[in-house]
Amino acid sequence: MKLSKILTPLALLWVLTACAGSIGLDDLAALDIPPAPPAAFEACADPVKLPDRALSQSEVEAAWLTDRLALLTCGDLLGVVSEYAVGFPAALIQAFNNE
Repeated sequence: MKLSKILTPLALLWVLTACAGSIGLDDLAALDIPPAPPAAFEACADPVKLPDRALSQSEVEAAWLTDRLALLTCGDLLGVVSEYAVGFPAALIQAFNNE
C-alpha cells in the first residue's frame, strides 16, 4: 500500500515530463550562446608559504602584499564568472526567442 502511494505520483510525473517539449541536440548546437570567458577557468593563486623561522618585518609585508594581490585577482576572476552566470539565462531566453 505504502509503495503504491509513492510510485503512483512518480509515474504521473514521468508521464507529464514525457509530454513536455524537449530540445534536440541539433537545436542546442544552433543556439547562439556566448562561451564562458577564459578567465572563468583560471585557478586562484595559492597563499604564500612561509618558512618555519622568524621573519623580518619586510618579509612579512612582502608575503602579505603577495597574498593580498592574489586575493584581489581571485575576486576579479569570481566577478567575471558571476557576471557570465547572471547573463546566461538572458542569453538562453534571447536564443530561444530568435528561433
